[in-house]
Amino acid sequence: MLDAPSDHQAPADVFAVPGPLATPVAGDARPSAAEEARTIVAGTTVGTLGTLSDDGGPWASMVAFASLPDGRPVLVVSTLAEHGRNLLRDGRASLSVVAPARGKDPLDSGRVSLAGHVEAVEGEDAEQARAAYVAAVPPAALFAGFGDFRTWVLRVDRVRWVGGFGRMDSVTTAEYAAAAPDPVVPKAAGAIDHLNADHADALLAMAQSLAGYSDATAAKCVRADRYGLDLGVETPRGKATARVAYDERLDEAGGLRAATVALAKRARGGVAAVLVAVAVALGLAGGPLTGTADAAKAPKSVVTLTPFTSNITARLGVRPIAAAPVGEKGSMMRAAPGLQGVRRLPMSHPNGPDIETLIRLDPDLVLSSPNWRTGTPKIRSQRIEVIDGWEPLRVNTVSPAVRRIAKKLGKTAKAAKITKAIDAGIKKARAGITKRPKVLMVLGVGTNTTAFLPNSWGGDIVGYAGGTLVTAGLRAGFAEGTPGSFAPLSDEEVLRRDPDVIIVVPHGNDDQIQQAKDTFANRPGWASTRAVQSGQLHIVDSERLLQASDNPGAVIEWVRRDLLKNR
Repeated sequence: MLDAPSDHQAPADVFAVPGPLATPVAGDARPSAAEEARTIVAGTTVGTLGTLSDDGGPWASMVAFASLPDGRPVLVVSTLAEHGRNLLRDGRASLSVVAPARGKDPLDSGRVSLAGHVEAVEGEDAEQARAAYVAAVPPAALFAGFGDFRTWVLRVDRVRWVGGFGRMDSVTTAEYAAAAPDPVVPKAAGAIDHLNADHADALLAMAQSLAGYSDATAAKCVRADRYGLDLGVETPRGKATARVAYDERLDEAGGLRAATVALAKRARGGVAAVLVAVAVALGLAGGPLTGTADAAKAPKSVVTLTPFTSNITARLGVRPIAAAPVGEKGSMMRAAPGLQGVRRLPMSHPNGPDIETLIRLDPDLVLSSPNWRTGTPKIRSQRIEVIDGWEPLRVNTVSPAVRRIAKKLGKTAKAAKITKAIDAGIKKARAGITKRPKVLMVLGVGTNTTAFLPNSWGGDIVGYAGGTLVTAGLRAGFAEGTPGSFAPLSDEEVLRRDPDVIIVVPHGNDDQIQQAKDTFANRPGWASTRAVQSGQLHIVDSERLLQASDNPGAVIEWVRRDLLKNR
């Protein structure tokens, strides 16, 4: 017998995914393997039937089937077909049923293998089986009574369910017969699409507040069933999956609307965005939901903790009562005119502003970011609403972030003009790019080379400016207090990748920034790189490449013109 390694002989870290940073608040109840199997079988009418030919060899055929209330498949097959003749001679059979594909990888879809013996049915059982088959396969009403067609019911002796990579289980025949198909799964596709398209902020709140992924930067719903939601979560530490269960099991699809709203309320401390269109997507609309946040009730006092949220809030015509420092100490990031005279809040890693100062300010809303998420629970403990997931981490999320903030502040009309200018600026900054220089961008903290990856803010800016980061493909790490993805890189590896341009972005307190400048300005290990040899080592202002700008087109233009010389 061959040994069967349980891990596919893969390196231990290949399939490692980041776990939650906090204890999940929501439960993790999910369908049993028997329920999953019954749901798949009940959800389709096409499978692959395996039979035995007269020489004992296997024979596979695509067949249509129906299922009885206890999950047994019903087959109506002609004896003119090889699989029909095989069943007459040897009743041993196996039916493989695959759920509709839900992604690019076909092996990520659920499937069930049922094995046993087919049995001829008579009397009322035959009528029930034939009626079930015709209901599932309407054209069968024309041929099911032909003389060469036989009606069989597969007596299930073995059940094996696979839910995707790493999710599988065997099910006893008793468990399979007793389980019920999930009522939500077959009708949830439209609701899932709507949630992902229009309520990404609510899903992100669920991942952060209920699933324990406090550093989540984005979340999408990948499945909804009678017990809860499966979320795909993006974090600076990598991608993960999270389970968020409802308070109670749903016995009908119509309960999905209320259950999802309840999760959103819990995630947002009772101030939930309304998911009315979920009901529409399910065909179950019945009027507005209770607990709806009134968009007209915009917060009266706002504190902004990042240059982006400060500038956008001011540009929308809302003057923060306090804001993070913007455009100070010679910074190249300019403060919006509406921030003149606004109190500046000193920020310190990892918590952000002083909590006592915030309590005295008593704001209705704090617009924060993943930079300061460690301090979010303390702020919320004072009954202050905090949103820390709207800070853009990529260029293409800037305009959506503006629209979210505008909606929250009751300034939707003003957002249209701002986002139009932002999008036009990005388009203009990218026009006519012809060169693709190789770029190494380094976070200047300490003496180690911590390099930006393409999915960081700075890495994204370089890509829009026409540069190609030499760190593409490296495994992500995370620098504390800095959103985005980074990876360590040795001097030997820098030499091997030999970038055309090196950009150093100092970060930290004043003394740390000066130390970084001194360390990287004349780094011996980089002396023979093309970047240093050609004078293309740049030590730059940190703000515009470490955190989002409300004018990303200008940042792209600056990188393209002054750093990449890519005109």
